[in-house]
Amino acid sequence: MAFLGDVAPALIEWVAESIRAAAGRSDRFAVPIDRVGTFSVGTRVHVIWAGPSDPVAGFTHRVETIRAALAPLGFSFDAHVEPHVTLARNARGGALPAVDPPASSIDARALTLFSSHLDPHGSTYHVLDRFPLR
Repeated sequence: MAFLGDVAPALIEWVAESIRAAAGRSDRFAVPIDRVGTFSVGTRVHVIWAGPSDPVAGFTHRVETIRAALAPLGFSFDAHVEPHVTLARNARGGALPAVDPPASSIDARALTLFSSHLDPHGSTYHVLDRFPLR
């Protein structure tokens, strides 16, 4: 919902409190998984993902709520965000063949604050906190 980049350790608790407050005002929502796609730059596929074919109002509302809570802390955000599950990163090969995933959905019941660490083997993610949606 929001990639924050490098965050000063002194700000992490403020970030957590902002997300906790926003989550407490937000309802649970479902994200249909009915499409496979890619995030690419030119002909290079960076991410293969599964997600919804159509916009998800619940997701869009949560993104707006979280970003509004974090903006006063000085964060800025990418203009566009799509709900998705990452299946592969830095995929090699040609174009992705047509794939029809089995219809499914993910029930979003909480927001999770992660830290990420990049090393030569890729990113490692650690859960810092989890905030239930109502």
